[in-house]
Amino acid sequence: MIRNTLMAALAVALFALPGQAQQKANFAGTWKLNPAKSDFGPIPVPDSRTDVISQTDAAITEAVDSTGEQGEEKYTLTLTPDGQEKTIAADSPASHIGMLTLQKISSAWQAGGLAVTENAQYDQNDVLIKSNYTLSADGNTLTIASHATSSMGDVDFAYVFEKQGAAMASTASAPAAPAAGPAGAAATAGPHPNLSGTWKLNNAKSDFGQMPPPDSRIETIEDNEPAVKIDTALTGGQMGEMKFTTNVTTDGKESTSTIMGNEAKSTAHWEGNSLVVTTAMQFQDNSIQIKNTYALSPDGKTLNLTTEFGGPNGAMQQKMVFDKQP
Repeated sequence: MIRNTLMAALAVALFALPGQAQQKANFAGTWKLNPAKSDFGPIPVPDSRTDVISQTDAAITEAVDSTGEQGEEKYTLTLTPDGQEKTIAADSPASHIGMLTLQKISSAWQAGGLAVTENAQYDQNDVLIKSNYTLSADGNTLTIASHATSSMGDVDFAYVFEKQGAAMASTASAPAAPAAGPAGAAATAGPHPNLSGTWKLNNAKSDFGQMPPPDSRIETIEDNEPAVKIDTALTGGQMGEMKFTTNVTTDGKESTSTIMGNEAKSTAHWEGNSLVVTTAMQFQDNSIQIKNTYALSPDGKTLNLTTEFGGPNGAMQQKMVFDKQP
């Protein structure tokens, strides 16, 4: 339901600051390969692949189970993201990763994800593989993008995995919800709360995290399910005075809007009584992911907005509280 892609611009500005605290992505879970979304380059497409990842502060363990034209392959990668190169003994089970013989491996946290470097051999050829592990803003998609270099040439490929057991966006259109009642009335009639109204930011009750708060912000929402229109007016803070309108639909279909001259693509869906909007955009040559979750208080007088940002220098979160205006 929403928009807060404006806050993406604020996030980018902060991401560019040196010494910014960085949160580490959590890759733990069971991940199933989606061949249709992956790019295998010249590599044979597997029939199936499932990665089970366990993660602690000190290590990440990735158990791979793959089937394809080479039959079933099972192996486990142990990553210690301290940037130190580890030598793998030739007779160790850890040295066998599919058709490759792993000799050395290192990993380190970097802006937006995990960088992994592997030195291996394939049929008497030395192979250097550099991979980047990244999570989508909603945490439901894992992408492992790799570049392999050897005497046989260079190869690029990307595996896209979907998290198993994760809540997926609804693709069914929600029935129309009735218009909001008088100010102060509970807006809970129908299958979902109706977020219509004029909402004023309450700075004192909000937590802006690492971002400077604006002087004021008003969200005017017209919630006519599945269509939602949000007019935003903001003054002060890092971006100064801004006004813009965003239109989305809550049926899971992608919508496009323009934020500060940049194209932003969003999908919206309901998770219980909370509206979740996921947005992806480019800003100053950086890929930004934003997850906004809107939740209405039981009395219909307060709108809570949790925003999670993912960008080149890590992740940030802020929680904003809006009071309904007469």
